[in-house]
Amino acid sequence: MLAIPVWRYHKQADWFWDSVSRAIVYFTGMEYVHVGIYYMNRLYESTVWRNSAGKLRTGIRVTEKGDKRVTPPDLCMVPWSFELTKERMDRIGCVLSQYVESDRSYNILKLLVLAIVWPTRWIWKKLKWVPFNHEVFGEVCSGFVDEVMLKSQWDLFPDAWEGYTVPGKFVNIPGWRVDSCSNV
Repeated sequence: MLAIPVWRYHKQADWFWDSVSRAIVYFTGMEYVHVGIYYMNRLYESTVWRNSAGKLRTGIRVTEKGDKRVTPPDLCMVPWSFELTKERMDRIGCVLSQYVESDRSYNILKLLVLAIVWPTRWIWKKLKWVPFNHEVFGEVCSGFVDEVMLKSQWDLFPDAWEGYTVPGKFVNIPGWRVDSCSNV
C-alpha cells in the first residue's frame, strides 16, 4: 500500500499555522498546503506537532493510518500506471526508515526561503541552483516526500528540482491518479 495524501488549505484556529498555510497558498498560487506518504498503513510526514505531553516536536512523524490526532487528508494520489513490486516497496520502506532515524527537523525557515524563491524559480533553474536548498538544515513536507521517492529510485517530477517541489504539484503526478483516502 502506497499513496501520497494531500491536504488543502482550511482555516485553522491557531493563528500562526493558519498564517503559514495562507502564505503557502499565496506564494504557490495553489490551494494545497501539506503532503505526506502513506506506506503500509502508516503516515510519514515532515511536520510540527504536539506530543502527548503537550511539548512541541518537529521532524518526521509516523502515525498509524486513521490516527485521530491527524486531520484526514482531502485526497490521496495513488500510482496507477506503475507496478508496485516488492523491490520498489522495500526501497521506499528502507528510505523512510533512514529518514525517521536521521532525526531531521522540520524547518520553517526553509519554508519561508521556498516562498521567496518560488516566484523567481525560472532564474534559479537557468543557474541550476536553488538558493539555500541544502544550506538550511531540515525538511519541509513536500521536499521530504519528493526526496524519499527520488532516493527510492522513483523520480516523480523528472523535469523539476526537488527544491522547487510544493504541495500542489503532487496533485498532478504523471502516472498517478486521485483516489479516496479510505481506499488506501
